[in-house]
Amino acid sequence: MMQAAWLLAAFAARGAPADDACNPARITAFDDAGCGRYFPRFHPKNAKPLAHNNDANAPFEFGGVHHLFMQAIFPGVPGYIGSGSVGLGHLASRDTATWTVIAPALVPGRYGGRMGRVGEPAGNATEGYYSGSATIVGGTPRIIVPAVFFPTSANHTCPVSCADRDSWHCMLDTPKLRETCAMTYTTSSPLNLSDPLLTEWSPPTCIVDGRVDGVQPHGPSFDDTTHAWQDQEDLAAGRDTWRFAGQTTVCVTNGCDNHSAGDRPTYLQLFASRNGSDWTAGFDALGDLFSFEPDGEPDAGIMNSPDFWKREDSRLGPVDLLHFGSNAYWLGNYTRRGDGAGQTAFVPSTPQQQFGPGAEEGKGYYSAQLGKFLWWGWIESGAAPAEPGVPAWDSALSVARVVEYDPGLSTAGDFNGMLTFRPVDALLGLRVDPPLVSAADAWPMHTVGATETVATEMAAGEAETTEALSAGADGLLALPNASGNCLDIELNVTWHWLNGSAAAVPPDFGAVGVSVLGAAQGRGNGTELVITSGDAGALAMGSAPLAPSGSARPRPAALSLRVLVDRSVVEAFAQGGRATSASMHFPPADHVHTALVWRPSQSRSQSRSQSRSQSQSQSATAAGPEQPVPRFALRVWAMRTGFAETL
Repeated sequence: MMQAAWLLAAFAARGAPADDACNPARITAFDDAGCGRYFPRFHPKNAKPLAHNNDANAPFEFGGVHHLFMQAIFPGVPGYIGSGSVGLGHLASRDTATWTVIAPALVPGRYGGRMGRVGEPAGNATEGYYSGSATIVGGTPRIIVPAVFFPTSANHTCPVSCADRDSWHCMLDTPKLRETCAMTYTTSSPLNLSDPLLTEWSPPTCIVDGRVDGVQPHGPSFDDTTHAWQDQEDLAAGRDTWRFAGQTTVCVTNGCDNHSAGDRPTYLQLFASRNGSDWTAGFDALGDLFSFEPDGEPDAGIMNSPDFWKREDSRLGPVDLLHFGSNAYWLGNYTRRGDGAGQTAFVPSTPQQQFGPGAEEGKGYYSAQLGKFLWWGWIESGAAPAEPGVPAWDSALSVARVVEYDPGLSTAGDFNGMLTFRPVDALLGLRVDPPLVSAADAWPMHTVGATETVATEMAAGEAETTEALSAGADGLLALPNASGNCLDIELNVTWHWLNGSAAAVPPDFGAVGVSVLGAAQGRGNGTELVITSGDAGALAMGSAPLAPSGSARPRPAALSLRVLVDRSVVEAFAQGGRATSASMHFPPADHVHTALVWRPSQSRSQSRSQSRSQSQSQSATAAGPEQPVPRFALRVWAMRTGFAETL
């Protein structure tokens, strides 16, 4: 439910776009189809209209089609951000790699009427529809989505009693504020199930009223919701009860990040339907689903976009999953001692872990078609540079990620159990063959300094000393054949002694990886995706850990990196998805160059220099240097567009 502060100025300066200003399905190598040169070619992005998007919302699979929603700004519709209001953009796909942009599902201002009570039409949600989730109920998809009702005078007149300008994050405790600054949970379903695009959706109906429903403590306004699920205890008793949870942030301090002061940024109000699958009868509140967040863990402030998955629904292994849009997740156990309030809880069995930086406010679901749990996240950016005829826009969603349970040691510490994230296999179908680069050893000289030479064993078995390739002191080796801004890169780095025998990844190897979207010949100004060594054997990709310091775990045999470059979007997956990152960049048009990165640690550089000096009088075929050197196996493909006019 987060919004960027720059939006007011950006949309005011450029005005509201037409709905058809951008058609990504018509993009070619020579025509940006009104979307601009930075618009991603295979990352999901709303384009009706092209504008801001943030949280991934309510994904589900129905009739062999994957549906994906996202919060989107609708310019010209009055809202609290001043430049527009928030609704749900909609895309659909047969394979999760090629997407069709669909008319938005829920648009603020489309439905009139007063704010409804439970069982009534929700009314005119003047501030829009925010982050919800989807569930298939009786063969029909249902979205649960918060609808926000603030007075529209001056765009945002609801009094705010704390530093957070979003008043649903404040503890509003007077009857007047409860009535006029409220949020309801609503549900909407497709009107025509025979339409594979599910284009038309029903007017939202109120199922939870934030003015009256809830178990204290809670604010008058709820926040983002999980999907709905059923418990075996209810089914065994002949009850068709559905449950879901809604974020009900309890803030005592302005930052909402101090557990000891009473802040509960992860407070999840649990609800159970009163009349089975008839949600219009409303839901009973059952207290906090997640009351066991360890106080010893870092306070994270408000955590949006929650979701909870029981193991039998996610198929993620012997654990239940609770996650928030801040990228925090816990694995643990869903425990139920009875039907009433305070008798159900999620109890974590692992410390807090992270999805990886950059892809936030995410949602997922289990795909029966693929037999995998899929997940998408929001990749936030500032405004894309202005281009003639292109509306103001920002941000995108990640590619579809396959989520899997790894029972091994976590990247966050020496405990077992974590999730891995990798690109869905369908993206392989967007690769253009043959690859731009396919090399078993893309950096055969293994040099960092331009004047450095290293004895290298040749293919025929004869060793010789050769001049270094054009690698600069900055640790970059230009890859002119791999230039481009729509790429799929696979890098596997192994270490070998000079005689060819393999070595494990050294504890202090330095940094290896790739630089993309760089200046001419790959020299600087690029975005680097590198795996680095740290103290006491630590490994990391940027801020995402791969192994903690001082761990007794074995050293890996190799380092792997998958990088997706999509105009302005860059995603990286290290060690099969044990660490991920995502970011957006808007470089100059000529910054399309790719390079390998290798920067030995200072200790390894000194050791190699000493070893070379001591062995100058020895034969090149003698024993190798004191330290092994990396071998870069590299493949790079250009990528096709992932948008189509229809399914």
